[in-house]
Amino acid sequence: VPRARGASFDAPLDAAAKGARAAARRLQALDGSQRSAILQSVATALEANAASILAANEADMAAAGADVEPHLKQRLGLSKAKLATVARGVAALGDMADPVNKLLVKRELAPGLILEKRSAALGVVLVIFEARPEALPQIAALALRGGCAVLMKGGREAARSNAALHAV
Repeated sequence: VPRARGASFDAPLDAAAKGARAAARRLQALDGSQRSAILQSVATALEANAASILAANEADMAAAGADVEPHLKQRLGLSKAKLATVARGVAALGDMADPVNKLLVKRELAPGLILEKRSAALGVVLVIFEARPEALPQIAALALRGGCAVLMKGGREAARSNAALHAV
């Protein structure tokens, strides 16, 4: 079936990408202290919601059963200690200096003509990862610190864990 020029293959994905672009613009408008506060809130929420996140992960582990390769099942597991480490990592990102709009180089090319090289947010980042539920908050935190929106696709084996982490 021929498609109309410019028509999307998958309207929900197209809508998600457009939404992510709008979110990226809003994130870029925030200053570093605002993004830091959001990261600290995410770290606190990960700790506060640990029980529901770990319960979802246990359901993923049970559903995986013998159908999943042992090495993949090992990566699928999320312990209380691993989740606490992720929360500390998110909080540490919140404590870091803002990398967006940082002056990298400043040069006077001619009298009154100054060239500046500054860091900038990427905009929207797409990340596909396998059955590593801890990757979702880590990737989201890194993108947030850098003022980027992120579209993520996690492994189906971690669907419940990823949904619980996304809800945080």
